[in-house]
Amino acid sequence: MFIRVRTILVGLSLVLPPGLRAQAPPCASSNALVRLDHAVVVVRNLDTAAARFAALGFRFKLGRLHPDSILNRHIKFRDGSELELITVAGTPISQMARDYAALLAAGEGGVYAALWTTDLAPVRAAAERLGEPRFTQAGAWQFLSLPGVHDARAVFFGAGGLSANDPDSVLAHPNKAQRLAAVWLEAGPGLDTLSTALGAHVCGAVRLPDGRSGVRWGLSQGTLVLVRGGTGRVLGVELDRSTSTEPRLHEPLPGFWILLR
Repeated sequence: MFIRVRTILVGLSLVLPPGLRAQAPPCASSNALVRLDHAVVVVRNLDTAAARFAALGFRFKLGRLHPDSILNRHIKFRDGSELELITVAGTPISQMARDYAALLAAGEGGVYAALWTTDLAPVRAAAERLGEPRFTQAGAWQFLSLPGVHDARAVFFGAGGLSANDPDSVLAHPNKAQRLAAVWLEAGPGLDTLSTALGAHVCGAVRLPDGRSGVRWGLSQGTLVLVRGGTGRVLGVELDRSTSTEPRLHEPLPGFWILLR
């Protein structure tokens, strides 16, 4: 029986559920229209949260205070994927900032898996079969989400943006993390249907630290682990490392796990 243990300590080995002990098998889908880009985590205080993540061997790229009061900080990886820590510093001005403020009021932790594509049109067509998508644009970025559909509330889709040329001082993490490999999230069967329509495929089961089972879905890059039940939140992430050491599991925020595999 797996016993749930919480920690923010560096180097502490935890007992892993059977589904997390081995390296995940290859799971990419050449037909998928989307790839895993980043995971979003909301925190009350960026400095406090960053200290916890830094204690686990992560380096940061500083974000900025946006005009709508969103303040962020990035954990960037060499393949372009990342973890993004977000807080709301002031009165939320935009709908996006108000959404993040509401999520933060419900508690710190993972809130979104961001999936990227070269063209949002087919994603939008598929999403419209599930509900009414919200389309927004900010500079060079375009976003599509399904805020009214509980089944898929923990994902959003993006396109565009600018390529970054980040230095080693940001990308070379002491814990050897190289890329965001998977995001675990709560979702209903509607997201299964949408994932299938977007070319993703099922490639195995996963036992999560809270004892629940999830199903791994392969994207063109990275995977989603979809778990039934809950409030529709992100439960954790898997990060690949440039090392063959044993996987380590950490919980820097209550209910949000990081598996360094």
